[in-house]
Amino acid sequence: MAAPVPESHAALALDDDERAELDAVLVAGGHDLEYADGLFCALICGPAAVERTRWLALLFPVPVSGDAAARVLMLVERHWNDIAHRLSLTREALDEDSFYLPFTHVRSGAPGEALTGQRWAEGFRAGMAMAPDAWRPLLADEQVLAQLAPIVSLARPAGDARFGAAADREALTDLLPLSAYRLARQLAVRRRTPLRVERPGRNAPCPCGSGRKYKHCCGAGRPVTH
Repeated sequence: MAAPVPESHAALALDDDERAELDAVLVAGGHDLEYADGLFCALICGPAAVERTRWLALLFPVPVSGDAAARVLMLVERHWNDIAHRLSLTREALDEDSFYLPFTHVRSGAPGEALTGQRWAEGFRAGMAMAPDAWRPLLADEQVLAQLAPIVSLARPAGDARFGAAADREALTDLLPLSAYRLARQLAVRRRTPLRVERPGRNAPCPCGSGRKYKHCCGAGRPVTH
């Protein structure tokens, strides 16, 4: 996990106008702030550091140039540091203002539109796929899998027969803060005590629970969308 930045969450958190500004830039590159929030959460909680240049290239396939570049980078860094700060707080230090709430939208499910929680979950899965060798052994841990379960379910597209009604999706979205905090704690322990497990066969079901073959999911070594 990234080291917490010694600033208060109030100083780091983007206001509504700043979120809208950053979201507009991300949308122009094919993503949005909800996706970036999930990506950052995975990278911050995750078992291995990922070079900033790699995830910036994912979010901005066409680099922002000119005077806007410094502004966008500042907003990105503040949002990252805000998430890192909130997830680093102890239970005793948490309050209503400092608690991490994933940035998600309640969506109508209109044709061609992502579903509630889907973009956040896709971003989280993309973060996992940036460090597949570090995440792979953790997929054998039942406690880690339990926290990943709502994320895997939310990443599934509309019409997936394994997923329930919109109400179920909103209920799973409500579980995301708890999953994020538990993963942050569990993976901090795992970083101190590495797991060693046998790598699944490439044609075996992926142990993350997606229902896809391992070679097409967490074993692909690239961002995946269920």
